Amino acid sequence: MKIAKKIKKENDSYKIDFIKCYKGNRFHIYKSNIDSYEEARKLIPLLINKKINEYESTRFKNSFDEFIKFYLDYRSSKISKATLIWIKTAKGKYMNTFTDLSIDEAFGVFNISKWHKYIREIEDISPKYKNRIIGEMKLMIDYAIKLCLISSEDAMSSINLLEPVKLDHIQKEKQIYTKEELDKFLSVIDDPFDKDMFLVFSYLGLRISEFIGLTRDCYDKENETIEVKQQILYEQEQKPVLVHTLKTKESYRKCKLSKKINEILLKRSKECNKGFIFYNTRKTVYDSFPKTRFRELIVKYALKAGLPPISPHGFRHTKATILMSVCLSMSDVKAAAKFMGHSVTMMMETYAHEDKEAMNKMIERLEEK
Repeated sequence: MKIAKKIKKENDSYKIDFIKCYKGNRFHIYKSNIDSYEEARKLIPLLINKKINEYESTRFKNSFDEFIKFYLDYRSSKISKATLIWIKTAKGKYMNTFTDLSIDEAFGVFNISKWHKYIREIEDISPKYKNRIIGEMKLMIDYAIKLCLISSEDAMSSINLLEPVKLDHIQKEKQIYTKEELDKFLSVIDDPFDKDMFLVFSYLGLRISEFIGLTRDCYDKENETIEVKQQILYEQEQKPVLVHTLKTKESYRKCKLSKKINEILLKRSKECNKGFIFYNTRKTVYDSFPKTRFRELIVKYALKAGLPPISPHGFRHTKATILMSVCLSMSDVKAAAKFMGHSVTMMMETYAHEDKEAMNKMIERLEEK
């Protein structure tokens, strides 16, 4: 029965998912896409031995490079794909020179300060996200302490260096458009490709990484739906990578299309010879539409329409707010949440605003009873 708890059914296959304790340390054992229950049972001791060997090898070699591989494997199921990529990027930027260093040298004050400085100076991620990575760096040092690879006294100086970035709470730009403003924004777009792209983007309300990751196989012309199942993330040297890991479990969804949007996608799916529905129109080695170019187009058409530019995520907030404004029942809210890839709680807390007229009507109905 103990083994049964370690093996879980996942669609038509099985996965192994459990925590193993060894010498006072907890290791995560995970493997998916296993054909049968019996095969999973046989794999468990092999995976445990492999994990223990990796742990002992890390301790024996005292190599920072080995430790990073071990740590990322340990944390892979607990943090987002984007955070993992940024950790690898930071390592590639400054810690690739640490390959021959011991773990305590790599976590020394001098090298940690260099890594921390690099994270703080990255321009294309928000201060909030920088703090998430800095927090992960602290956890990395804590993990090395738990494995007795470095002493807690020596590590405290490095941990104290990892101060979070100060958050700027000043709102620099308007976050959403009203329905009228959105229509005005779309009306000034004169390029046919850009027009189709922003019509679909504003209708679906996807995260920008989900939108530029849409490929031909995501579109179902018979059922008139688009499936959100992948996204574009950026790894070392800002190279776009298509991954099948989304932000939350609610993010995996199928969105019903209006007649107009279905016609656009039908046309674009036939023209997308590079695989992506909205592909990179410029001659580069990357096929997905660049995020930076997308933001440039938002600014261009917003200024043309006489509107303040908003972020790509602002279009997602706009869509969610418009959806909530037409919801008349809880079932409508559930449908809106499913369309946006949110939980119902998230949808209610973020986008449901107090409506005095609706409240007065509710009181009147109560009095009539």
